[in-house]
Amino acid sequence: MKEKRRWPRAKVMAEIQWSRDEDASPGLTEKTKNIGAGGVCLVSKEKLNSGDRLRLEINLPTGDTIRAKARVVWTKKYEITVSKTNEIGYYTGVEFIDILEEDRAKIEQVVFNYNRDIKARH
Repeated sequence: MKEKRRWPRAKVMAEIQWSRDEDASPGLTEKTKNIGAGGVCLVSKEKLNSGDRLRLEINLPTGDTIRAKARVVWTKKYEITVSKTNEIGYYTGVEFIDILEEDRAKIEQVVFNYNRDIKARH
């Protein structure tokens, strides 16, 4: 299967705050499943729909906070059992539609360092 992404990704778990209203301050706090300079996979308890517009604040492992506007591209439901209780959540792929190039560069550096460290371990 050919990769469709323009930007490499890394399985970096970072705290992300988001809001459906592009002009509101981000409020809901979740985690990322992976991140790339073009977008993130958000792990959320709330279902988002393709085309939804979001305002994001991502706290990178470097300590940098990235702010961006994004668009939901896809959503996939998941279900896990924790202590005999089923929990439902959603993996949500979002692409950045408004991000400073310096912030995109910070994400690229995080991805590069993560992927380099993974290769060095193998």
